[in-house]
Amino acid sequence: MYGRHQQVWLNGVDLASVHPSILLQHINEGELKLAQRWNDRPGGGQVLLSNQYQQKEILIEFAIRDGRDYDRRLEAFTAVCQWAAGGGWLEVSSRPGQRIYATLSQLPTIGRLREWTETMSVHFMAGWYPFWEDITPMTASVSGSRTGTISIVAPGTAQSTLEAVIGSGVKSVILANDATGTEIKISRTQAFGDGITIDHDERHLMRIMSGSTAIMKYRTGSDEILLNPGANTIRYTLDTEASVHLTARGAWL
Repeated sequence: MYGRHQQVWLNGVDLASVHPSILLQHINEGELKLAQRWNDRPGGGQVLLSNQYQQKEILIEFAIRDGRDYDRRLEAFTAVCQWAAGGGWLEVSSRPGQRIYATLSQLPTIGRLREWTETMSVHFMAGWYPFWEDITPMTASVSGSRTGTISIVAPGTAQSTLEAVIGSGVKSVILANDATGTEIKISRTQAFGDGITIDHDERHLMRIMSGSTAIMKYRTGSDEILLNPGANTIRYTLDTEASVHLTARGAWL
């Protein structure tokens, strides 16, 4: 099933603003499907090994309103191609306050311009992280503490990932969410003078940095701290007192 939207932005630029002849008709958002891996169980039956959501396709359908003026239509078509090139952060008016990172997968062929009554489509694919996330994150912090718990709310309808900033001077950090069974440990013999930042790039690949230096090699434990939709309790342990700042953008199907 597909849902219809009324307005679309890519990297903050409204499609309707790139050329006065562009008429956005609707956006078709593909349904996100769940892929399940099963294994045979000794003695009969099967056991579920994992659930994993697959990529989401987003089709933007538009028309060009300049009738039979081919040069004008070509100008508008080129503007749409330039707008879509490379992909980026998509926002739609029916999901206020949310965004999704998608790459360009298909443009309409230039031959369609001669069919002046036809609708054309631009195809985007959200494959790295096929969820919508909140533009403005939920946050929670503590300071001057070595151990304890922090409560943070993860918006959305699916499990999402945690981001964190640990203050300077620590040598070791443990963050854990017992409800999801995920834990991350970072440690070395020398203090991290610029603190520790755990976040993600546009493709939602995790980064662990101290200032401008990558420190992923000092990590052990789970690859990510997973959050359930709603309230989560994060357990933290540091070797010395420091601030802990948590961020959650959530995940929406």
